[in-house]
Amino acid sequence: MAGIGIESRVTEWSDLPIELQSMIVDLCDYSTRCRLRAASFSLKHLADTAKLFIPSVKICEKRKKGIQLTFTFSSDAKEYLLKYYSIGYCQTRIKQLGKQTVIVDGKNPDEVASDFFKRCCVQV
Repeated sequence: MAGIGIESRVTEWSDLPIELQSMIVDLCDYSTRCRLRAASFSLKHLADTAKLFIPSVKICEKRKKGIQLTFTFSSDAKEYLLKYYSIGYCQTRIKQLGKQTVIVDGKNPDEVASDFFKRCCVQV
């Protein structure tokens, strides 16, 4: 098979079809989706429209400590914990074990946790 030349080149995210990008975003966890939202307008749109199925969610309000959400992605999966803290006027810090902290501007912890919960409920 001499003479067959295969050109190799790095594939950029923008080179991928939108359907494949959407499938990849579907596999991302919530914190990663928050980071994608901050990267660009098109990624924000993909992260906002991707389905996020969470069969079990527990919400706990901690006095003066913010909101705590505990959820699972499937019935046999381990629980994930998201903590929402106020860090100033209309700024929220989202913490998840083993992940980098995410800062959300323009909303308090109640609003950010509520938005997340609403998204979970709507996407059945």
